[in-house]
Amino acid sequence: MDWTRRFHDSSTTFTAALNLHFKDDEIRARQFWSPELGIGLDDFTKTFIKPEGTGHRKNHLPNGVCRVSMRRSTDAFVTTLAWIDFVKERLPKLEFVGAAGATGSAVDS
Repeated sequence: MDWTRRFHDSSTTFTAALNLHFKDDEIRARQFWSPELGIGLDDFTKTFIKPEGTGHRKNHLPNGVCRVSMRRSTDAFVTTLAWIDFVKERLPKLEFVGAAGATGSAVDS
């Protein structure tokens, strides 16, 4: 979110969607995530609540999992792809040493 606001548009707005378990408190979760993300409570979309007895994880996060989306993101996406192409064309082939000591190219053509 900070990267988007810094390099694309400082007035960019975001939405958030929560994934919660059936016993989680949706209002409390929204109140937790709102200041963490710097978005208003009205910027949350429909919450997915996992039903009881699905056999999935038993130890879940009390505030759920939050997915953030950027509103009107197409322009930023196209701009980012253009930046990637520009960098790939301008940078010479860079060599790096991997964790195991193998060398490889940092930029593929």
